[in-house]
Amino acid sequence: MKKAFLLCCILLLSITSYSQVKLGLKFAPGFSFNRFTGEDQNGYSSYKKNGIGLRFIAGPEVYFLMGDNAALVTGIWFSSRRVGLKYHTPFGDVKETYNLQYVSLPLYLKLYTNEVATDMKVYFNVGGTFDVKVKDNNIKTNLATPSITKWKPIDAMITLGTGIQLQMGESTYLLAGISYNRGLVNTIGNKTKFTDINGNNVDPKIKVNTDLLLLDIGLRF
Repeated sequence: MKKAFLLCCILLLSITSYSQVKLGLKFAPGFSFNRFTGEDQNGYSSYKKNGIGLRFIAGPEVYFLMGDNAALVTGIWFSSRRVGLKYHTPFGDVKETYNLQYVSLPLYLKLYTNEVATDMKVYFNVGGTFDVKVKDNNIKTNLATPSITKWKPIDAMITLGTGIQLQMGESTYLLAGISYNRGLVNTIGNKTKFTDINGNNVDPKIKVNTDLLLLDIGLRF
């Protein structure tokens, strides 16, 4: 996976030889949280997210400029996410925390206003990402075996954002803003067997979607 990541970075660097293609770097720390749902069945109920965590996105980007007020942006990101679960069972309350890591392929449209101040523009992002999981682990659980034993290998997100772009030099730009990234895929693959007090199997059909609220910091040159 590391070799593939490096190869993608080299490919992104190589295509910047075209005049209307520019390279960028992105670092976006922020909050990772999730949506957790399930059906009330035989003592399983009260499905809630269990807190939020600090995570980040980082990686190179490529800007395909379309005039002075628009660009199509892609790249390759490393994305870390937190999943916190909390629910009630016939045997007691469960609290768990997991960490997921992805390599993400973003594709989004960046629209710019005209200058609102000297060398400054406002931008808006809309698009999405396709995410491939590279690692997962259970950080905390009060069960003998974690509830989730396998996570799906892929995810996808819708991303929306806004911010400012400041020209620092002839071809160097600083970007700062915020973005909301909403997960579209139920990330749970396999889970441990749920049973009621009589030992019968129960399937509460739990679902988890991950979200990110980020402070976007970037360079374009």
